Amino acid sequence: MPPLSRSAAAAQMKPIWSPLVPLRVGNRKTEHSSRRMQWIVYESQISSWDAFVEEARAFTKMMQGVETLPPRNGVPALTEVDEYIVANEMGVAGRFTQHVGQALAPVLRANELPVFADAEAGRNFPPGCSVERLPDFILIEEDTEKTCLVGEIKVPWNTDLDQISMDIRRVLAQAIKYMDDCKCRYGVVTTYNKTLFLKRVDDWNFKVSPAIYFDTKSLPTTPPTISLKEAMVFIAWLAGNGRQDSEYPNKIGKELVHEDLNRTE
Repeated sequence: MPPLSRSAAAAQMKPIWSPLVPLRVGNRKTEHSSRRMQWIVYESQISSWDAFVEEARAFTKMMQGVETLPPRNGVPALTEVDEYIVANEMGVAGRFTQHVGQALAPVLRANELPVFADAEAGRNFPPGCSVERLPDFILIEEDTEKTCLVGEIKVPWNTDLDQISMDIRRVLAQAIKYMDDCKCRYGVVTTYNKTLFLKRVDDWNFKVSPAIYFDTKSLPTTPPTISLKEAMVFIAWLAGNGRQDSEYPNKIGKELVHEDLNRTE
């Protein structure tokens, strides 16, 4: 598509720069930690995706064919208040879908990038990808229904993504198993409040981004400051084969994640 004018590009990018509104969490909420069976990944399988933020900004600033940066003071949240009260994982997933997936849909489609969908909406290839294993959301190519990225959602009140603790390695194992099942190089783990982005670097090892916070607005700082939605647009571009590497060629299977011998539940 031809490059947009600078003003048109700035208008289309405006939703990307904005933060999310806070979750409204109920007084009575589920305290169960939803973790998949006994899966865990070793510390040695995880390394830091240190350049994630810089890579994201390098893409988004030229996404429209003309250099476009967020305003100096940022863009406010598109919605002032979220009135829906969440108390479980399904509620958090609904708010993430609304404030990220729905908000970004026009931008993703305008730039021919994969869009948010339920796992069952994806073409079931490799076999079992979107039937036997069900990530909380996927990104798909609308024309082919190919699953490009898998996403896992947890509640923020008992899952802290700031540190890669033993518990978070259980959460990562779940996303990594889905990535392997669907032969996706890229994945997402989010609690709405904080989000990690995953990249598979070889059969056994993965890079994990710094946690991106829901209330961070994109700013033209050095180093860059990026919003969650700016980060999601970047990972959608990668998942849509922006670097010609989004489909991982090998599927390892159950050996990729390990039995958690410290699990007592």
